Amino acid sequence: MSAQNVTPAPETSKCAADASHSSSSPADEWPSRGVKVYRSLLSIPRTPRFAFGGTIAQFPFPLVGMGMLIGVQHAYGSYGLAGALSAVVALTSAVAGPIIGRLVDNHGQRRVSIPIITIWVLADIAVMVALALRAPIWVLFALSPLLGLYAPFGSMLRARWAVALRGRPQGLNSALSLTSTLEECMWVIGNPLAAFLATSISPLVSLGLAAVLMSVGMWIMLADSTYEPAPQYATRHRSIARQVSRILHRHGDVQDSLVTSPTTDEGDLPTETPQPQPAARQGLWSVAFASMLIIQLAYGAFLSITTLSVVAFSGEQGHQELSGVITACFSAASMIAALTYGAIDWKGELWKRFYIGLIALAVGCSMLVFVHSMWGAAIVMFIAGLAQAPTVVNVNQMIVRMVPSYRFTEGMALCGTMWVVGQSVSSLIGGHLIDAFGAIGGFLTTVGCALAALICAFATFLPIKRAVSGETPANYF
Repeated sequence: MSAQNVTPAPETSKCAADASHSSSSPADEWPSRGVKVYRSLLSIPRTPRFAFGGTIAQFPFPLVGMGMLIGVQHAYGSYGLAGALSAVVALTSAVAGPIIGRLVDNHGQRRVSIPIITIWVLADIAVMVALALRAPIWVLFALSPLLGLYAPFGSMLRARWAVALRGRPQGLNSALSLTSTLEECMWVIGNPLAAFLATSISPLVSLGLAAVLMSVGMWIMLADSTYEPAPQYATRHRSIARQVSRILHRHGDVQDSLVTSPTTDEGDLPTETPQPQPAARQGLWSVAFASMLIIQLAYGAFLSITTLSVVAFSGEQGHQELSGVITACFSAASMIAALTYGAIDWKGELWKRFYIGLIALAVGCSMLVFVHSMWGAAIVMFIAGLAQAPTVVNVNQMIVRMVPSYRFTEGMALCGTMWVVGQSVSSLIGGHLIDAFGAIGGFLTTVGCALAALICAFATFLPIKRAVSGETPANYF
């Protein structure tokens, strides 16, 4: 669905509207490039709170991922089991993600997220206890699905930027780049920190820190509802109430209207000033959106197996404690690229930038099959990482143009779902191949998944191009 068919974002609370209006600047005063772009974004009142709070709330992902991987391998001696547990978490997230996203859109971010995060924190603590006691494997499989139930902070963060930047679409690319930069910074710090804690102290420390950061980030972001999108149910109910009120006024108070109000020249009853009606409900699904979901599946698959393979490769080299540093090279490059990408006022077509980035990322990760040293792995990961954040930003902008705004969180959650499905499949297959053939088995799986992503992308080239060509994010607002 093109951006021209996307309905306007739902109206927010009066507080949000006033804050957005008071902080607005004319479009021609918005900086087009450089660090001033990010300064302008963070100078909007209260945006730093949700920007940094939402990032902190995502910090547990590298901590739990690396902590469980190393913890399970140390306790049970199997990368295959670690991959299987990761697959369970991912598949649960794949099933629950769109449902939670729809609930968030309909009922509000705080009302849905707080109970879900409470369950997640309790499940994380239970997994810590199970690993400490080396509980039967079935206990881990029973607890792992609960770790797949979490609030979509990345989607909620981007939805809040959409509200904060209503009327200033020229800041969208930079806002998404800033979000990706902060998220990559999280991975830069989180991966080596998780590897250090898991190998030098205990995997349980990594999992415990994850529970703390999830709780803190949730409080920072959700305690302020200034830019929280209005729940869709509330918006619909207000619309229905207005329609009922007009009907009652027109039919129930006809006599009063005849006595107290002048008539038109034709003698018709006076009418109210027309009120803007909600745009027609648009469908979520389109060929382009479905195509992006398939690409996301393969994209998530090759990135996930790359991380698992790097951990195994580091172990073969006798430096498993440095596995987090190698993956951090990827995230550091991605963070640098995100800052640079968001500071540039791009004039080229969005679809061209997406394809260039996806090709560079797929080829870069595939080059790991040729490395034979830790230094070589670090260099390849850094080069590949330069394409990561720009590709993620491009995907986010394309989703903004493909889905109706009132189902944005759900659309982003579906993308995340396909991402984690790809992760689960590649972790399951790649984990067993690593057990059987070593790190090279994982790297070959990376090549296969990267090739699948490129085939999917080029097989659906025309629908994607038609959906995003010549459009601007302005239509989203």
